[in-house]
Order: sequence, then structure tokens, then C-alpha cells
Amino acid sequence: MSTTMNTILYEVYGLISNSAARKKIYSRQAAKKGHAEVAHLLRAMMESEAVQAKRMYHTMRGRIDKSEEYLSTIFEKEIQDNIDAYSEKIQAAEQAGMTSVVHALSQLRAAEKILLSFYNRQTKDVTIDKDMKYFVCRFCGYVSRNSAPEKCPICTADKERFNEVL
Repeated sequence: MSTTMNTILYEVYGLISNSAARKKIYSRQAAKKGHAEVAHLLRAMMESEAVQAKRMYHTMRGRIDKSEEYLSTIFEKEIQDNIDAYSEKIQAAEQAGMTSVVHALSQLRAAEKILLSFYNRQTKDVTIDKDMKYFVCRFCGYVSRNSAPEKCPICTADKERFNEVL
């Protein structure tokens, strides 16, 4: 695939992914304000855009790994790529004197690093208890197992800022 086409696909993927993420945020806001029907519509739109993003991803990268390989792809490549990208962006933000951006990106990178703790590189597998619960900090993305902490260890958000993953 040509560099120009690859650039176009990445731009479209980014656009659609961002749009889907915004719909998810707006859906939550609508639900909090009691607009259940609007929230429902926005979730449907978000799902549509997630499908579109997935299609662009497949076009750019080819099919995703077979089920036996997807965990190693996620934990050994994608998460590490995200951590590396955050590190690069943090350096650029530091050079530009953007301390608030450095702070935010550092927290996001720390949350991404926590995800690596879910994976055992020796067995290339995850250990999941059948009754395991996960809680995600709505501010920085930190994932906690079994219960939400009183304060997020990354951003210090209160326990109320955690959502249980259902």
C-alpha cells in the first residue's frame, strides 16, 4: 500500500475513532441528565463508528490475529507501542513547555503500564478469576481488580470516579 494511501487510512481511522469516543462521552452526559433516548441513540451511533473504525483498521493492518495469538499481540505489541508513543509525546510536550499536557500524558502512560500486569509473558496468557471484577478510573483510565480503590493511585481521583466494567 502506498504511503499516501496509508496516511489517508490512518487519518480516517483517527477521525472515526475520535468521533466514536466523543459519542460515548456525550451518551454518558445525556444519560446523567435524564435523556435516556438521546443516550441510546448516541450509543448506537458510537457502535456504528466503532464498526467503521474496525473496518479501517483491518484495511490498514490486515485481519487481526487468530484467537490464539491476540493476547500476545495486545500485550507484547499494542500496549508497548502505546507506552512508547506516550513517551515520545511527553518529550515533545516537555520541549514545548506544555506542563499540563506532560502531566496528563504521564498519567495515561502510567495507566497503560498497569495493563501489562494482567499478562504473563512466560505463559503468554492472562490469569482470570471467574468472579473477577474490574473498575476503571474515568479520569485517567487506571484499571483496578476486584474493587475500586479509595483514591486512584495514578491521578488521586476519588472512588466515585470509578466505573465497574460489566
